[in-house]
Amino acid sequence: MKIVYVYVLITAFLFGSMEVACKIGGTEFDELQLTFLRFAIGGLVLLPFALREVKQRSYRLSLKDILQLAAVGTLGIPVSMVMFQLSIMASNASTVAVLICTSPFFTMVFAHLFTEEKLTRHKLIVLAIALAGIFFMFRPWDIQEGNTIYGMVLMLLAALFFGAYTIAGKVCVKRMGLMAQTSFSFLLGSFVLLLIILITGRPVVAGVVEHLPIVLYVGVFVTGVGYYCYFKAIEMSDAATGSFAFFLKPAIAPVLAAIFLHETILWNTYVGIALILCASLLNILHQKEAAHQQRVEDLRRSGGDQIRKALTMDDPIPENDFRHYSVLIPLIEGEEGIRVLYEVRAADLDRQPGEICFPGGQVEPGETYGECALRETEEEIGIPREKIELLDELTVIYGVGRFAMHCFPGMIARETADKMNISRDEVGEVFTVALEDLMNTEPEIYRAELIQKGPEDFPYEKITGESSYDWSRLTSPVPVYDVDGRMIWGLTGRATKVLVETLKERGEGSLEEGTDGSPGDENKEETR
Repeated sequence: MKIVYVYVLITAFLFGSMEVACKIGGTEFDELQLTFLRFAIGGLVLLPFALREVKQRSYRLSLKDILQLAAVGTLGIPVSMVMFQLSIMASNASTVAVLICTSPFFTMVFAHLFTEEKLTRHKLIVLAIALAGIFFMFRPWDIQEGNTIYGMVLMLLAALFFGAYTIAGKVCVKRMGLMAQTSFSFLLGSFVLLLIILITGRPVVAGVVEHLPIVLYVGVFVTGVGYYCYFKAIEMSDAATGSFAFFLKPAIAPVLAAIFLHETILWNTYVGIALILCASLLNILHQKEAAHQQRVEDLRRSGGDQIRKALTMDDPIPENDFRHYSVLIPLIEGEEGIRVLYEVRAADLDRQPGEICFPGGQVEPGETYGECALRETEEEIGIPREKIELLDELTVIYGVGRFAMHCFPGMIARETADKMNISRDEVGEVFTVALEDLMNTEPEIYRAELIQKGPEDFPYEKITGESSYDWSRLTSPVPVYDVDGRMIWGLTGRATKVLVETLKERGEGSLEEGTDGSPGDENKEETR
């Protein structure tokens, strides 16, 4: 079985047991107290993975980010999830488990109101089916024993506000990642809830020791491990595959409620489950088909231009199995000639503090290599991307661990460079070196040895007929430029060397012949 399906099954079981566990815990704890403990613990479980995600993106949280995450977390924890816990205590766990799965339909409505994703005829049909499912779960003609109108209304409000939480958090997800947004918003939302608990005089840790197993289960497993497995399923496949856990949840939860809470599952529950799952499936299939049709329509309308654009590989979208990074090689144009701008990384960064580099970072989903280089430059040294004339991709430098760094020269006017606004969180200082000096400097070349070694279970006998193989010993060149006492080396040194060699081979004379002092007018292209 593929590991992604293991993650989906674990998610489905843990989320399917959520309402049962929260109802059991709710008999021992105050509703606000249990919600606080659950999401504070769950947020801490996710925190190491969130910090790693932020670090991989080279992203540093600002005060604005923290305030925004606190607002999102407040919408999710003190509002939506408190209502969720209150509804569990006022209704059957099986009913609540199914109704919470309607949250994506409320997300659809909020997307229509606050984003460009508008409701279509198909989406209205999906909403109608989902509402029919909700109607059968309510069973207003004869409310099932254990359910209350109060509890079910609270549950729908919880689903509605969780849909709003999802839409509000999308901006943060785009910047810092799904795991980070979830962990930080859980923790900050829990902190806001803690303040409410203290103000209202409710218990915080009373009863935790006596009922530690249930606290650990709803906090560590349901909220922490459950969300981790859900995000891993999305990371290893796609959102549609990850959401399959929510197809299984309504089938698992009633069974667990019958076993542990002795709830009776009536026919209307099965009808409600079927309708809500049908609405979810139709929605997912429609989204996939709509995306496909949009691509076809774009190609039809634009004819050959769109095909040329789609198949132009100068700046393709990155492959999923590579870690792709982009850097800009800033070429400052002025009366004194061309100068190359370098950064010195801030001294308090976790990775490579104080080292010399070019502006750059990891390529985000849906972003091209060139867009990444422009964005990172604007974020790090404050030069607006529209003020940078991005040239053709110079080279791709590959490193160990499926690492690829895409290098783009970019022309920047001296007057623009003089107005740069350096982000001190990432950059300690900047300096420039005359391009002419770099072209007249021969770097010292060192060679790092890379040793290949096959795994212990490698099938040597099937390939070579022997019990081993003489793997090649590879070396990687490491150029080191000593410029006025500054050591430019590593990947930055390699990118510098390619720039210098390219200009020597293709346009050394153009340094003097270019009409505006740039390295070859014929090598320019319009800003992308």
